[in-house]
Amino acid sequence: MPAMTSRRRPRVAAARTPGQGLGIGRWVRLSATILVCAALIVGADRLRGWLLSPDTLPIRIVKVKGAGEHISSQQVQQVVASNLSGGFFGIDLNAVAHALTAIPWVYRANVQRRWPGTLLIRLQPQRPFAYWGRKALLNTQGDIFTPPVSTFPKGLPALSGPDGKEHELMQRYQATQALFATEGLHVVALREDARRAYRLWFANGIELVIGRDWNVRRMARLAAAYARVLAPKADDINRIDLRYPNGFAVAWKHSNTDGATAPAKE
Repeated sequence: MPAMTSRRRPRVAAARTPGQGLGIGRWVRLSATILVCAALIVGADRLRGWLLSPDTLPIRIVKVKGAGEHISSQQVQQVVASNLSGGFFGIDLNAVAHALTAIPWVYRANVQRRWPGTLLIRLQPQRPFAYWGRKALLNTQGDIFTPPVSTFPKGLPALSGPDGKEHELMQRYQATQALFATEGLHVVALREDARRAYRLWFANGIELVIGRDWNVRRMARLAAAYARVLAPKADDINRIDLRYPNGFAVAWKHSNTDGATAPAKE
């Protein structure tokens, strides 16, 4: 008998148009999700606005640490008050800290929140190193700052020179101070003029003319010679000129020729 065979017709999937597979239920769920998300966004925005409002947990206490003698609490309070753009959550701490550094004697400021309504301010005052010209000071980092002249401390060395030479002159001062201190000389002033020539002054009134050639070895030889020869006569010395290649000249206070003597061998 011939074998019986049967063939099944392959099922043909019905073509669907886009969106036809989404039932009403799915549309409802999707719409509900969108509404919930929108509600959450609106709610979050309103919550954010409420938190950042100056009326929400306003700053009631400002604590200041490290103000030092030249920074008054009134100055700090004024700066904080002018930068209170929000409450506890809304206040811009960086803006307040930046504004505080505009106070001349403030070198650095750190501002933190303390729950529930306190602002804690830690100040690092400027540490003056020297006078810079007549109206400014140099701090220990070699940066210029300009507090009121009436607040200048006494007894600082006086440095002056072209703009941008602050760090260099500060280092030169420190080097010469260390060099001559061993011979009992204290450098109180150092100046670089517009021609890039240097002069310095010691506490005993002697002026040292260095010139444009800043030669540390030559100054070291002068320091040694000062201890051996010049120290007993220091009260009579007006100026020492170090611009000679093989020695120096001494100008005496009571000389009729401006004190300029022949260069002495070092």
